[in-house]
Amino acid sequence: MKSAREWLKTTALALALWAAAVDISRADDEEVTVWVTRSGPRWEVALGVQSWPALSDLDVVQDGSFDNIGFNIGMAVHFPWKRLGRSELPAGVDLAFLSNESDIGFTSDTLVARNAYITPSLKWMFANSYSFDAGIGYYYLDMAEIAGEYPAYFETRLWDEGAVGGYLGATVDFPNRDPRKKHVISVNLKVNIVEYGPVSDELIVAPVTLGPDAGDLSGPIYALQFGYRWR
Repeated sequence: MKSAREWLKTTALALALWAAAVDISRADDEEVTVWVTRSGPRWEVALGVQSWPALSDLDVVQDGSFDNIGFNIGMAVHFPWKRLGRSELPAGVDLAFLSNESDIGFTSDTLVARNAYITPSLKWMFANSYSFDAGIGYYYLDMAEIAGEYPAYFETRLWDEGAVGGYLGATVDFPNRDPRKKHVISVNLKVNIVEYGPVSDELIVAPVTLGPDAGDLSGPIYALQFGYRWR
């Protein structure tokens, strides 16, 4: 758990230092004032991993625990909105799905925690190169057993909850700064803050799995994503 958090923090610091170094080295280049987002919406799809320390700390009745590390997929679109000197504020919406496996058995398979959110969001974007990101919206989580294989599969949902949450983050594009580049690779880090509250078996069915009170579940959820951006 600790190593995962340290890895994500180190990655974030490295991205920030790289972006700052590039900005200083090109500060006098007038071409950087031609902004990517002025030419249309910014579309993104991304895949990544997340670390959710509080999820693996839940104290469930059955033996086992949820994995701290999971995978995610995200999508976003941002439209030109406001210019601030040598920076811009594109506005849009983010959508993401996150999944964490476990070794907690129910009847025929183990439980999975499925998390999703949709958030109106802003990007504070500099020089076609990097941005600081923020969003606030609706987060949803459930814990379920998914048995069988598609299309002959079924699921048993033991617990679910929705809440208002948000994130802060940063994105770096590669290659950067060239306004003629319509297709680039992006790397982003998000810290999601959400409070789901107490976790328990809402479905009254044997065997008791999560228990009457497995603990309160909240963020932060650290998500690192590698994406493809086009306009």
